[in-house]
Amino acid sequence: MHSEEEETFQNELKTKCNSLHLLKNSNMTLFRWCKNRYRCFCCKETFLDPKLLKTHSIQHNLSEMSHIIGKRITPFYHKVDVSDLKCKICFTSIDNIDNLIEHLKDHNLEIDGRHLFVPYKLDSDILKCQMCSELYKSYVQLDKHMNTHYKNHICETCGKSFKTHEGLRDHAKRHKEKQHVCKKCDVVFSNYYRKRQHDIAHHNLKVGHVCPHCPETFNSYHNRLWHLVKVHNYEKPEFKCVTCEKVFYNNSLLRSHIRKYHLQERNVQCSVCNTKFFRKCDLTEHMKNHTKERKFVCTFCGKSFIWKKNLNIHLAIHNNVRRHVCNVCGKSFVQGTSLKYHIGRHHAKDGQTVS
Repeated sequence: MHSEEEETFQNELKTKCNSLHLLKNSNMTLFRWCKNRYRCFCCKETFLDPKLLKTHSIQHNLSEMSHIIGKRITPFYHKVDVSDLKCKICFTSIDNIDNLIEHLKDHNLEIDGRHLFVPYKLDSDILKCQMCSELYKSYVQLDKHMNTHYKNHICETCGKSFKTHEGLRDHAKRHKEKQHVCKKCDVVFSNYYRKRQHDIAHHNLKVGHVCPHCPETFNSYHNRLWHLVKVHNYEKPEFKCVTCEKVFYNNSLLRSHIRKYHLQERNVQCSVCNTKFFRKCDLTEHMKNHTKERKFVCTFCGKSFIWKKNLNIHLAIHNNVRRHVCNVCGKSFVQGTSLKYHIGRHHAKDGQTVS
């Protein structure tokens, strides 16, 4: 038994040494995830932008990281950003950790066995799993997916796996039978997560995006961003298209703009008429032309419409909303077609037209 424990200890020590060799000879960045922000591995500094985290992390040396990794009795997986990964010895660009291990052999550095790093590439708005190439729109979704690749903590109740003990511990809470009561309306829920969804839906609970400077929380990245700009004097982000100079507030919108309007990407195709679209939601709207489903119904007369915008135009008739005004005589109309008819009949001789 003693020899088995010694062997386990030696294997764990070797795993930690392998990890430190990789850190020492590459520019990979250790990080943590805390309250929807990237947190420095060595201190409590947090960042919205992983590039700023990478710049900040340079000030911490290997001995600090070695101390944190080594003080745990058992090996513990750590997140690393391997975007723009390079060898520190010869500055060769390398795609992933496995290739880095192979490359270091050229420098007479043999890294044999396991390491403690879970790889992420955080340099894009669309995040790709470095193990299976699955794509995710948010870090939270990707991080949850990574549990399927690192199965060192298993839930005894349902068999679900997790890469860290903390992930397993948070998951285990869901299995505990405990009543959660809404303090505002006394509705009882079987678990915290159902109560939380109830608070979001019925009590306007703001979740997901926390301001780093005050207690405010927001239900979207966009809302938090504008809060930081207006309240905390953050510089308004600007991402300019080099082709048409249109400006966007985040890189994701700029990328979508370029792909849709300048690269003319059309990856979604209608199965009926083969028309192609950029987004799935555009195809969904287009399909209404084929299904002729009229789900927008006027509450005044019962007339139905395929498009909501057509219902809104129709409702103007019932509400007598006269937004179309003749610039010659000032007479107003509910519909644009009525204005065009009016101008054609009464003001055509004055050279008036309606665009």
